[in-house]
Amino acid sequence: MNYFQKRKLRKLVKHYLYEARHLKHMREDILEPSVLAGLEEARQALVDAEKQGNPADTEKALAALCGRIEKACPNYTYPKVRENIEILVVAFAVAMAFRTYFIQPFKIPTGSMQPTLYGITMHPAGKQTLLDVQPLRLAKFLVTGHSHVTIRAPISGRIRFLGSARWPGEILLRTDKRGRFKIKRLDTTYNADIFNIENPALRMPDFPIPAAFEMHVNSGDMVERGQVIATGQIRAGDHIFVNRVKYNFTRPKRGDVFVFDTSRINHPEIRAGTFYIKRLVGLPGEVISIQPPYLVADGRKIEEPYPFHRLLTAEDQGYKGYHLAQYTPDRVRPLLVTETDQIQLRDDEYLPFGDNTDFSLDGRFFGPINQRDIIGPAFTVYWPPTKRIGRIQ
Repeated sequence: MNYFQKRKLRKLVKHYLYEARHLKHMREDILEPSVLAGLEEARQALVDAEKQGNPADTEKALAALCGRIEKACPNYTYPKVRENIEILVVAFAVAMAFRTYFIQPFKIPTGSMQPTLYGITMHPAGKQTLLDVQPLRLAKFLVTGHSHVTIRAPISGRIRFLGSARWPGEILLRTDKRGRFKIKRLDTTYNADIFNIENPALRMPDFPIPAAFEMHVNSGDMVERGQVIATGQIRAGDHIFVNRVKYNFTRPKRGDVFVFDTSRINHPEIRAGTFYIKRLVGLPGEVISIQPPYLVADGRKIEEPYPFHRLLTAEDQGYKGYHLAQYTPDRVRPLLVTETDQIQLRDDEYLPFGDNTDFSLDGRFFGPINQRDIIGPAFTVYWPPTKRIGRIQ
């Protein structure tokens, strides 16, 4: 045995002696006494053989120790699969912990914060293109956030327009080429035109088509099953990151865009257990009112920080300032309907408004929220890649 072979043998001896000691310390409470005794006996035999300096005896003792180690710690079935699963489980646990305690993603479903942040929007669109067929359809959605929708007649008959409505559900009717129903759930409401298809032999329920979609038939036309009725495009709302840590060290500031829990809001139009995103306009102890287009806090018109100045001056960007809540007899009376109405905040309360106060269900309707319900400030838009991507102001 030459020098290099002896050197390799010494390394193997050192390695397996370490593995034997490590295995004993890790599993001595669960190994059978006979297996543990055999492992220690083989380890000591290898130590003695190495001291004697006979390579043949050392190799024989090393092989015996390897056998004892395998008996004490048998190989698992599918070790690579098990290892990959363990890595994925740990990575998932770390991601969930990070999401729970540090940074949490949210998506914007509605347009209450437009034009600062956009929710899901509907737009007209022509027929499908190559980019609207899988797998390019998925790539297009990931790059732009846009998805093409084709609505086809589920049965043959005469199509009838029944009227327009604000569709309250989260379901958009879609059909495939064979006229079969497919459902796409949207976390938003939308303006819809309601249609039906008259067929003496088949009963067809009323179904909505977003008013923004492009119609390819007129009311009263005969349609065949599978015929294209309307096409459109759905654009995903902004996806944001929220800092769950910041408000543990600093107090919320006026002008912050923040997310809060609705569980303790008592209002018939608020879904409990959801999350809303608004701009923080009222601080603890203040008296808030609106003198369009101004927000008024303790009798002072608020024009700073920058987001409030932008609301008052950037009409070309779609900002209109703050408006009083619209009241109709079929709704619960809002808290801020006239310029004399005021909201008094307690020492642990904050008031949220949407930037789009023409179409925002916010603190003007349901009042202030408790500090305990605040999740944290939204600090960046990470998807889709639009001009709004990046820091939120």
